[in-house]
Amino acid sequence: MFQVVCFAVTPTKSRGANLSTRRRVGSYPFWAYANLTVSSFKRLEPKTRALLLTVKKAKVPKGLLFDKVRRSENTTGESRGLMMDELVGWLDFVKSDLFDRPTVLIDPDLLYQSNLMAAFQVSFDIGLTWRDVSDAPDPVDFSQTANRQPYNAGVIFLSPERKDRVIRFFETCLSELMSMEEKYWGWFGDQEAIINAAGRQGHLDFEPQVWEHGGVKFQSFPSDIYNYSQPWEPSGQYQLTHFPLPSIIHFKGMRAKLMFRYAKEFLNMRFQPDRRSPGGMKIVL
Repeated sequence: MFQVVCFAVTPTKSRGANLSTRRRVGSYPFWAYANLTVSSFKRLEPKTRALLLTVKKAKVPKGLLFDKVRRSENTTGESRGLMMDELVGWLDFVKSDLFDRPTVLIDPDLLYQSNLMAAFQVSFDIGLTWRDVSDAPDPVDFSQTANRQPYNAGVIFLSPERKDRVIRFFETCLSELMSMEEKYWGWFGDQEAIINAAGRQGHLDFEPQVWEHGGVKFQSFPSDIYNYSQPWEPSGQYQLTHFPLPSIIHFKGMRAKLMFRYAKEFLNMRFQPDRRSPGGMKIVL
């Protein structure tokens, strides 16, 4: 059985259209989405262990469906940016005794639909979800950086078989991020660091699907199956659509306004308003 591990902190300000930096998308506050995310895994795999990674001073509400909260130490006493906090949290986790089974690092804005164990039937240290960005235009400003990032940090597979190699990878990621301009510490830097640490700078193709870099074995997984996100709509007017084939549906940015409707209509998940529950929504497992 695998475990899911989600890094999240309570958003403090609105910045762009990303769920992770907004208090509210659509009708619900942030923690309602995080709770719905973990409940989608427990719905199909009740024995799945779900861990929440966060920073030492984060305010985490009671009633979350995560089995354990792990707070990473922050040597500066304050946040150095969401991406920096995330990578520090990931590195702290893989060094800990909690990294003792196949693991999926997840964002707090996705739904699990089916058959994720298939990903762990192949041999790797790090499994990255790839999307085709070869036809994407080069970014004209920093907000478009992700246009040319083929690997998405919303779903990452980790094998504990060679734990030292996984630790090495995240140490390299953190080192890469620290060498970047500080704007990357707040956004996009995790994916840029992953590309560099995996030795894939300038390589946008899916192949080779398996490769080694720095003694770490990598495997690419197609995002269309393992980290699917509805095609970007410039107007932001996304329509509710059923995508039955992917194992995971990722509701990035403004797509998140459809997440609860998708869960109800296509996954038969149940929830109801409750002011005492995280984000004001009680999830019924």
